[in-house]
Amino acid sequence: MLETSKFSAFVEFTRPYNSAVVLLNFAIGHFLLSRSINVSFWLAVLVLVLLHSAATIRNDLEDRRIDAINSPQKPLVAGRVSETEARTLELILVAVALVAGIWDLRIFLISLVVLGLSYLYNSPPFFLSRKPISSILVLGLLYSLLPLMLGMTLSDNLTQLGVHHLVIVLSFFVIRLSTSLLKDYNDVKGDRKQGKDTFLLTYGGGITGGGSLLLGLAGYLGLAWGTYFLRGWQARDIVVLVLILILSLLRLRITSVGSFSEAHKLFLQIFSLENTLGFVYFLFLIL
Repeated sequence: MLETSKFSAFVEFTRPYNSAVVLLNFAIGHFLLSRSINVSFWLAVLVLVLLHSAATIRNDLEDRRIDAINSPQKPLVAGRVSETEARTLELILVAVALVAGIWDLRIFLISLVVLGLSYLYNSPPFFLSRKPISSILVLGLLYSLLPLMLGMTLSDNLTQLGVHHLVIVLSFFVIRLSTSLLKDYNDVKGDRKQGKDTFLLTYGGGITGGGSLLLGLAGYLGLAWGTYFLRGWQARDIVVLVLILILSLLRLRITSVGSFSEAHKLFLQIFSLENTLGFVYFLFLIL
């Protein structure tokens, strides 16, 4: 029973299920150029999950004081996982990821870039997670652009790469930036008390919501344009257009909400629908 409880705490602590966004972008990048899957594809999936979990551990280690206010139920703060266990698990995950990545130099090199960005994001003296603009850019790179690029690289079909492919990739990156802008509404209390300079606390709700709306619209337009030149419009694309319309309206609404708690609820809706948009887009690529 104790071992089961500890395992459950480790899973909750490392949150491997949150890597779904990373894997979705990786798959979109891959299937933009190829329909085939090889060993490198599955190794990349494993490595991305491991690195995401390792970065999650590092983030929780550095944000313990903030989490004690915002999320006291987290395993590290609640004492269900010790600091020693956390650091050991982080090293194991990174080591396994690098060893697995050696199979394919492309995976190994991207792994090093991901580890470097994760270190800059979570660790002193850099703490890019506590800088308003750098934090958004790094999250966009880690959750979108780098996985997309890795997927395209592993397709072994880069000779087919065109401008429309690049537009689609950059559009997904911009969309991810627009969503990352909205991530801190639920953490205002702890972030403010600990002096964390998030984009929201630095520039306010109006600029945060407005910036997210403009970036979102730019990303949606780019996605529509790139998709049209990739394969033309098809009847099923109405699903994508409807999702884009709903997301645009939600982003517009978040610019005028009266409280951070209400804005957070809208963010959760946007985050969920945006993942749905990515998943639908992925399905349309493979079907």
